[in-house]
Amino acid sequence: RLADGPSLGAAALLGAAIALAALTRGEAIALGVLLAAPLLWRGGEGSMGRRAALGVACLASAALVLAPWAIRNATTFERPVLLSTNGDSVFAGANCESTYFGELIGAWDFECFGGPVTGDEAQAALQYRERGFTYASEHTGRIPVVVAARLGRMLDVYRPWGQGGFFASQEGRQVRFHRAGLVMYWALIPLAVGGVVLLRRRRRRVELLVLLAPFVLIVLVGAAVYGNTRFRTSAEPFLVILAAIAIEAAAVALAARRSRTVAR
Repeated sequence: RLADGPSLGAAALLGAAIALAALTRGEAIALGVLLAAPLLWRGGEGSMGRRAALGVACLASAALVLAPWAIRNATTFERPVLLSTNGDSVFAGANCESTYFGELIGAWDFECFGGPVTGDEAQAALQYRERGFTYASEHTGRIPVVVAARLGRMLDVYRPWGQGGFFASQEGRQVRFHRAGLVMYWALIPLAVGGVVLLRRRRRRVELLVLLAPFVLIVLVGAAVYGNTRFRTSAEPFLVILAAIAIEAAAVALAARRSRTVAR
């Protein structure tokens, strides 16, 4: 709606939607930069005042949605927590010996949390984060390899078939369902690439922005934390949409060819 007709109401709805997504998955707050900012800039139609007004509407509505949870956190914990402590504690399990070397490279390991921590959940999460950051800072030479493995795991290009067993042991997934999903995922990828190419040819820049922003987000998340296929769940509906664009174009082209054949 914001792309079709820029308005303060549409900007506010976008901000509220991003905030609701962030309450579900904290990293979704980055869509404010990846998605909202470009749309608001474009919607301003060259007027800085208009862009500022749209930005304020978007930010205000997002803040309104986030406020109850943020206020609750501020009055509960000893240190500020905007959305969740998961973003801090995850670094301990993702940055350690087993996830930088060997079979679990790029993954996450429960055994990496180390000794006990003190304080409430927020204070404990901070200590876990410091452990992870300390290990990463002492092994900077491995970071490029580890990041590549993280992205490879998340996108199912690194040991894809074997990850079913890994997730079964770590998260209780059933291997056969994981592998069935993997086959469907692989089938969708070339179709989705075709959808991107078609949108580029049609100069549908806004649609491309909306459909590709979630993929940029999951790549950033995977690189920063660890590789897990569930991190790409938020982007997979857009993968299906892009694939559908390619399928629809192919169906139209095939129907047109048949019509020309009949006409002859």
